Amino acid sequence: MAQDAEQALMRLDGLSAPERAALARLAADFVVPAGGALFRQHDQSDGLYLIDSGTVAVTGRTPGDGHVALAQLGPGAMLGEFCLLDGGRRSADALAATDCAGWRLDLARFAGLQDAGDPAALALAAALRAQVAARSADLVRALSPAAPDAAAGPPPGAGLPADHLAARLQTFPGFDQFGPADWAALAAAGHGHGAARGQRLDGGAPPLWIVLRGALMWQAADGLQLLVHGPGALAGSAAFVAGQPWPARLLVREDAEMFALPALPAGATGQRLARMLGSALVRDQRRLTRVRARLVAMEAA
Repeated sequence: MAQDAEQALMRLDGLSAPERAALARLAADFVVPAGGALFRQHDQSDGLYLIDSGTVAVTGRTPGDGHVALAQLGPGAMLGEFCLLDGGRRSADALAATDCAGWRLDLARFAGLQDAGDPAALALAAALRAQVAARSADLVRALSPAAPDAAAGPPPGAGLPADHLAARLQTFPGFDQFGPADWAALAAAGHGHGAARGQRLDGGAPPLWIVLRGALMWQAADGLQLLVHGPGALAGSAAFVAGQPWPARLLVREDAEMFALPALPAGATGQRLARMLGSALVRDQRRLTRVRARLVAMEAA
């Protein structure tokens, strides 16, 4: 092959040379002939693909819209990285338009290292979160005009006790794995907010919002509804990861109670939230892709 897996990983910012070397040792070669499938939509995920040669066509199907072309990927491209963040099923077909080859980073091996707190695995997860966040922002910019900057952020919040957070969140996925130490660490790391319907929340440095009650909505300048987040959801994930405002406005859709995290807490609680953050980023980008597919289908009709 023209390069090796360690070199292929250089396209991801945030990985040191030792981390790339450690991750490359987990990668196995793959070869798929023209017309074959690297994977199909709804397949159980098996890992991250690094393409060394050939071309892969990525298409997705949404209800009522048929297949929509999403991307054509060639040498140096990365494919299927969502699974390292959420472990979910494939959201698109990936077909070899020509003979293609490269490396696959196995999901099960990566997940085991991440569970063990391996520095290289944690660094790769952080790099992938940053990449997905940047893609989501680009997708929003392509969907509609950017919303004007908010004049100011929400007013200062107040502390919330750990038992209040537990009462609101302990039944939701991810938070159902929290124990007393996690609730205490979460309460110490952020602050609570109450907001009425219509209030704008996206001014200032973007925190990670956890919805306790009610609903938040991302909306484009032309009124296009992009994302809705209800109780137990993480809102503003992409802006939080990027550390800069998103090209849309975050509005309170229903009178809401939220918890704002300026940064993830340290230690095991922060790692749990980082996993949830990765899943939220993937979920949000998939929803944005469906919005784009619907718009494309409407334009073609």
